[in-house]
Amino acid sequence: MPKGTKTITVEVDAESGKVLAKDPPGASVKTIPMGDVTLAVRTGGTVVHHKIVHVPEYTVIHTQTNPTCRWIFLNGQWVLFCT
Repeated sequence: MPKGTKTITVEVDAESGKVLAKDPPGASVKTIPMGDVTLAVRTGGTVVHHKIVHVPEYTVIHTQTNPTCRWIFLNGQWVLFCT
């Protein structure tokens, strides 16, 4: 993972709860409701999906497949921030 820091300015629409990227130019945001997320675990040759029932607010997940993006749990949904 590259060293240093990046800043993304976001807004949350109070009525819809939608998260919007505002700055830097080219930043993107994608949201996924909590009900649509499972944890996939490979056991032997089988993949088992587990429903996630609780995640603390502001949990951050970094993935190996896209190191420039971060999943953050905000307002009951997962938000993918990419710069």
